[in-house]
Amino acid sequence: MHKKKILFVIGQLTHGGAEKQLLLLAEKINKNLFNFNVICLSENAHPYGNLLKKEGISVRYIKRSSRFDIKRVFSLLVLFYQIKPDVIISSLLESNIYCFLSRLFYFRNNKYIAQVRSAPDYISGLTKYLNILAYSSANVIITNTNLLVPFIENFLKQNPQKINVITNGIRNKSKAHSKTFRKNLNIGIVSKDTKVKNIDLFIESSLYILKKYPKLKFHLCGRGLGNNNRFNEKIKNYKSSFTFYGELDDVNILYRKLDVFVLSSRSEGTPNVILESMSYGLPVVSTEVGGVSEIIKHMENGMLVKSEDKYNLSKSIIELIENKKLRKKISENSENFIQNKYSVEKMVNSFEKIFLS
Repeated sequence: MHKKKILFVIGQLTHGGAEKQLLLLAEKINKNLFNFNVICLSENAHPYGNLLKKEGISVRYIKRSSRFDIKRVFSLLVLFYQIKPDVIISSLLESNIYCFLSRLFYFRNNKYIAQVRSAPDYISGLTKYLNILAYSSANVIITNTNLLVPFIENFLKQNPQKINVITNGIRNKSKAHSKTFRKNLNIGIVSKDTKVKNIDLFIESSLYILKKYPKLKFHLCGRGLGNNNRFNEKIKNYKSSFTFYGELDDVNILYRKLDVFVLSSRSEGTPNVILESMSYGLPVVSTEVGGVSEIIKHMENGMLVKSEDKYNLSKSIIELIENKKLRKKISENSENFIQNKYSVEKMVNSFEKIFLS
């Protein structure tokens, strides 16, 4: 029986939501039906490149010499001809553009799937134009939340008939995390330090809360959040209250330590970190952006605040600190919600149907 060759093109294989979903898909896809391959548009393989190789997945890397490197278009094209995929699937802006440009010179018949995982409506000019062309050239567009469908239709000007919504898959923790309710809580964020993720809002809220609860501990994990971070001067009077981990190979260690999880982003699709933290029964306080409101129902399985709202972010965290009953209710509802809606099997089956169609 002919196995369909699936080629997944991604910008990098460091910590991130798209990378996690790729790994889950590679782990669980039906190996009797599909031959799975990955091309990474950078040489940084840590950690997901190594994890993919452990699954027996072929991973190839294309050297990057500048932000936009025309050589990568032709390097990608050469790999297309070597691999001869039946399906090409790309994820995120950079990968979509490179795939579009390479496919202009690829004269074999195959299916092209482009993914949309966030709504960067700040893009303009040539970048916006190339993205519209990239998505227009796709046979199928996949997004992970219904809330991105209007963005795809209106901003990216795409036919709604091409759009498929596949929610993220989250591993079932099978009650691995039974929350204990400590007096002095641990509050954390898992993110990378970029403008969109708005770590400044988390830091400012933390400093505000520490004036009232000086024994609280705040934990930050992700790229740019190691010991040599840009916040050291800002937190110098409360340095012992903060722990910076940088990128952890196993972020589950941190989830087990936390009592409250925070997301402070200005823009998101469906944030994996929210789904993961909820699967551990962590109460989440998040800015109401992107697909977050599809996941969190305010005061039921989490708490929502407006983007950039330091006062209400701080207020919501304080409410969880002070109201043990509310914290317990949200914790239980979070875990149950994830187990019922965001299974890995459902996500993988949805992708397989599209690959076979």
